[in-house]
Amino acid sequence: GIGDSSPAISPDGRALLFSRWVSYANSDLYLLSLSKDLKPAGEPKRLTFTNRLTFSPLWTLDGREVIFSSGLGPVESRGSLWRIAVSGTDGPRLAGFGDEGSFPAMSRDGHRLAYSRDLGSDTDIWRTEVPDPQRQANPPTKFISTTRYEGCPTYSPDGKKIAFYSNRSGSGIWVCDSDGSNAQPLTLLGGGQPQWSPDSQRLVFDSSAEGQSEIYVVSVNGGKPQRITSGPTSNQNPSWSHDGRWIYFDSHGDRGGIWKIPAQGGEPVLVTRDGWGPFDSPDGRFIYHSRNGQPGLWKVPVEGGEESRVLESLNGYCNFAVVDDGIYFIARPDPSGDCFIQFLNFAIRSVKPIAAIRGGSDGLSVSPDRRWILYTQSVHGGSDLMLVENFR
Repeated sequence: GIGDSSPAISPDGRALLFSRWVSYANSDLYLLSLSKDLKPAGEPKRLTFTNRLTFSPLWTLDGREVIFSSGLGPVESRGSLWRIAVSGTDGPRLAGFGDEGSFPAMSRDGHRLAYSRDLGSDTDIWRTEVPDPQRQANPPTKFISTTRYEGCPTYSPDGKKIAFYSNRSGSGIWVCDSDGSNAQPLTLLGGGQPQWSPDSQRLVFDSSAEGQSEIYVVSVNGGKPQRITSGPTSNQNPSWSHDGRWIYFDSHGDRGGIWKIPAQGGEPVLVTRDGWGPFDSPDGRFIYHSRNGQPGLWKVPVEGGEESRVLESLNGYCNFAVVDDGIYFIARPDPSGDCFIQFLNFAIRSVKPIAAIRGGSDGLSVSPDRRWILYTQSVHGGSDLMLVENFR
């Protein structure tokens, strides 16, 4: 796993509930018995099996039940409040309140319960034009949008299609024409980070639909996605090699680091032990990636070897696109809070600004003709505090 959080001590002080994370979108509740001096008594016991984002447990005063937040359904993007008996004899049931709720808290008499209700955010895909000396560039415009989430955009290598993640009607991978029209769901397995094969005929993405996050491949014409990874750890953030023979991905837990696997499936091969978010260079010589605890963007030869830092600043591991002569990227915000899409020229090692954007982004893609850049932008709705009277 990648960590434990949300600790909650039982009313009698003899048990600890917590959330154990398998990936950034997959966690469940565990129950650890405690001795009189608060030492662990045995190994933690798994209490929920949601394979979804499950966290913020709250004990009822009698210590018999737990209230928690989770997106239990296969297409829920934001969680609701649920309750489950600590005995584990029955599965979770809805609390009867708390849609899009989390972080419950109870009054001392047990008759009132407060929680945070997430108002969500509207995340859309925007498009900006790459400046050209021969013409005036147009300002960025909202390009693919609904009132839900759209992100992780990527142009197909032939320039005809765009793939992206959306939860507008179930969570999954969608495909539209390059002008943003004719959006259609390709798969509703949830997940994200779609990336095109070099021939523009297939997409690779990650999904936790079957439990922990794994890597899948699906034809652009539809059909059942093929799962190509398995094992004891979570696998995420896939991308294709330049020749289409391999799929790169990162793994968590004991088998951490960046790996590659044959595109048709097979045994994974280690590339580097430290990194995530891998992308092959157009010439197939390097893997570009982020590193644990170290800012910027790094590269490592595809056959392994010494790593080197390419960018000192990168705002999110997926906000870059490597082309033949450089890298388009989003640097971390400046002291005023502004963000810029920039371009690093390999030949002269200079960086020039492309466009100013508001806030962060979840994915960056450049069209094959180098005229357009896609990125995401969010308008956050915040949250409200809700109070439940006469809780029982």
